[in-house]
Amino acid sequence: MSAKPLIIFGLGDFGRIARLYFERFGGRVVTAFCVDEPKASTFEGLPVLAADALPSTDQAELFIAIGYSKVNKTRAAVFSRFKAAGYTLASLVHPSVTLWEGTKIGENVMIFENNVVQPGVTLGDDVIIWSHNHIGHDASVGAHVFVSSEVCIAGRAAIGERSFLGINATIRDGITVGAGCIVGAGALLLSDAAEDGVYLADETPRHRLPASRLRGF
Repeated sequence: MSAKPLIIFGLGDFGRIARLYFERFGGRVVTAFCVDEPKASTFEGLPVLAADALPSTDQAELFIAIGYSKVNKTRAAVFSRFKAAGYTLASLVHPSVTLWEGTKIGENVMIFENNVVQPGVTLGDDVIIWSHNHIGHDASVGAHVFVSSEVCIAGRAAIGERSFLGINATIRDGITVGAGCIVGAGALLLSDAAEDGVYLADETPRHRLPASRLRGF
């Protein structure tokens, strides 16, 4: 665990939540937030710094708290910029996560509570895994991927970089999801998916009867 102060890049729900998790579960001291062009001087009671006015790389670490904007390209670009500048990008694994010794995890990774990460899994840089997911044995998740909640990635599946997996998406064992794919909420993939693909499940239609006329309710 690093003793350096932590600065979070990003103002919004993810930045606010990241701070809470790093302080409560990571033992880190978050001293400021950061954006490229601040429009306010404080956020959640902490100072907001401009990206060109950060402490030096030996005085602070960063976490990039940006969601899946532009199929994760926005977060990937910010990550690459600060990595090239020499900053260490902090990661956090919630203590409830099932994580095998030797699991390969990159920088700027956040794994929220109650995830199962089986043996042989590889997680690239800048991967965000929200709560309650299953990542099967020997699967790989590429850089800059965003995994929502209740997602099942079966064994030996490979998720290409910058892909987005929506709530309750299911990825069959052994298949490859190409880079930059969007797999929507409730979608099921049973075969390889070419890069830049969009896979959406059908929405449940409204029943012809209103709720007030259903028996037993």
